[in-house]
Amino acid sequence: MSKKYIIPNVLMFFGITLISAGFSFLSFKKIILDADANNYVYTGILDVSHANTYGPLINPVNINENIDPYYFVITNRGQLNAYYQITLEDYMDEIKLCGCYKKTLPKEYINYELYRGNELIINGILSELNDGLLYEGIIYMGSSNKEIFTLRLNYNSKITNKYNGYHYHGKVNIIMNNIYK
Repeated sequence: MSKKYIIPNVLMFFGITLISAGFSFLSFKKIILDADANNYVYTGILDVSHANTYGPLINPVNINENIDPYYFVITNRGQLNAYYQITLEDYMDEIKLCGCYKKTLPKEYINYELYRGNELIINGILSELNDGLLYEGIIYMGSSNKEIFTLRLNYNSKITNKYNGYHYHGKVNIIMNNIYK
C-alpha cells in the first residue's frame, strides 16, 4: 500500500470507530431511559430511637426487682414503604462484660409482651420465639409515620427460688428487610 492511501485509511478507520461509538452510546442511553422501573434499586431509611438509657440493651432482668418496660420508636424517613422485623436476642457483649454466663436466667422463665401504641400485638415465653423474632410489620413512607413500641418482660409462674440472683441481658434489633411499593 502506498503512502498516499495510509492517511485517508487511518482517518476513515477513526471516523467509522467514532460513528460506531456514538450509535452505541445513543442505543445504550435509549435502553436506560426506556427501562422499566423494576430495574432500579430503591432505598428507605428507618430511624430507631430507644427511649431507655441503654439504647438497644434490655435492662438486666433480676427476679428480685420490678421490670421497667422498654420503649422504642421506629420512624420511616425514606420515600418508600418498608417492611421491618423486631427481634430480641441475648446481648453477648453485655453478658461477657457482666461475667454472668452461669447466672443467666433461662428463657423459659421469662414472659414477654410487645405493645404497638396501647395495643398488645404479641405475648408469650421467650423460649418459644423463633430466632428471636417478635414482630414483622410495614411502616409507610413519610417522616410523620412512626410506630411506638413497648416491650415488657416479666417472670412466669414456673420460676423458683433456685434462680434468685439470676438475670437476663437482651438486645432489641430492628431490621429493615425489604421495600414495599
